[in-house]
Amino acid sequence: MVKGPEDRYISGEYLAQNPTWDEEDSPWKAAKIVKLLEKYKIAPELVAEVGCGAGGILASLRDYLGPACHLVGYDIATPLKQFWGKHAPKQIKFILGDFLENGVDDFYDVLLLIDVIEHLENPFEFLRRSLHRAGFFVLHIPIDVHASAALRNTPLLRARHQTGHLHYWNKDLILSILYDCGLQTLHWEYTAGTVELPTSLIFHKLARWPRQFLFAIAPDLAVRALGGYSLLVLAKPY
Repeated sequence: MVKGPEDRYISGEYLAQNPTWDEEDSPWKAAKIVKLLEKYKIAPELVAEVGCGAGGILASLRDYLGPACHLVGYDIATPLKQFWGKHAPKQIKFILGDFLENGVDDFYDVLLLIDVIEHLENPFEFLRRSLHRAGFFVLHIPIDVHASAALRNTPLLRARHQTGHLHYWNKDLILSILYDCGLQTLHWEYTAGTVELPTSLIFHKLARWPRQFLFAIAPDLAVRALGGYSLLVLAKPY
């Protein structure tokens, strides 16, 4: 029987390769999200994160958004239950199941898709079917298509086999895909995880200075040539 891409998350294979589920990056991501919401004066009362992983982003958002904001996390990966329990004091509702198929049709002020759609077998269908579920969408998407990745090839293979990326995009492709799926982009910005976050990868350490230097002069060129960046997007259905 052929396995689907979601099986690696349910079976525990992904957890074995990524034992922290990248939860250590959650405060950094949450701070980016909050800054974006504040910029556009969005004060949500109900926030959901699809593909919430270990729950670290929602837990960090609780500290920013306060106790009145209802936080809900969805994920299909059974092993994540071991992480969710520690967030009980944060009063976050975690739902183990498919966001589109679990029989719940709640509407959210903000829907978070943080490093998620590149893992989905059909991100186009998912986005279109999610349009009626939220007023605003916040997406964080890695920019895997750049000259350095194409030349070295190993970053693309690592993204697929270890991180689970099924799709690779650049900035313009991402924004085009969102529009084709019914989302109007209100704001986008680059985030520099490989520059700002700790890393054990030697290449990322060596590439920090040239990435920062070129980005300060020509951001788009730096991203297209050297990589190491993601795209943070605020969008709404049109």
